[in-house]
Amino acid sequence: MKDTKSFVSSLILYIYGKKAEFPSNESKIMFVLSYMQGGKVHYWKNEAINLIAAGQEPFKDFKDFIVQMEAQFGDLKARLNPALFKSIY
Repeated sequence: MKDTKSFVSSLILYIYGKKAEFPSNESKIMFVLSYMQGGKVHYWKNEAINLIAAGQEPFKDFKDFIVQMEAQFGDLKARLNPALFKSIY
């Protein structure tokens, strides 16, 4: 993903600011997936959506989702504000 840091930071700020709209890990994950676009991301995103739609749980929770996204697309965890990151899951 191009400019992963800004992408993730913006979405986390939105989710944090509207906690009531994201009551579950799944709602947070699906929201982030809805904004992922392009190249390699497209295939990873579609696989995750298909698994979730089939009733499977490809991620244990939102933190696991971010960790798996980090493994695929960059060192996100190192760039996130740890205090903010902890507050959204």
